[in-house]
Amino acid sequence: MTGRPVVLERRGAVARIVLDRPDRRNALGRDTLPALHAVLDEVERDTAIGAVIVTGRGPVFCAGGDVDETQSFAFRTQEHKRRLGAFRAARRRPKP
Repeated sequence: MTGRPVVLERRGAVARIVLDRPDRRNALGRDTLPALHAVLDEVERDTAIGAVIVTGRGPVFCAGGDVDETQSFAFRTQEHKRRLGAFRAARRRPKP
């Protein structure tokens, strides 16, 4: 674990995005989604990267939303919109 919720590793023309919260089963939380957006933006700007792999540190890729961080209704609604936006944005990215 690096202390950052999302880590970008480069190997030649391949970017490897690692969800790095193995203690939380790489669940998407308050810090993870903005970090994921930032890394995806960085990958998109890097013309040397031709492909992207998204994975999770440890035995679990991603458990989904972090339930401990999404207890309030206001947060759940806001977080749901952010999550949908993150996944829609990832789908629209030009790199496979």
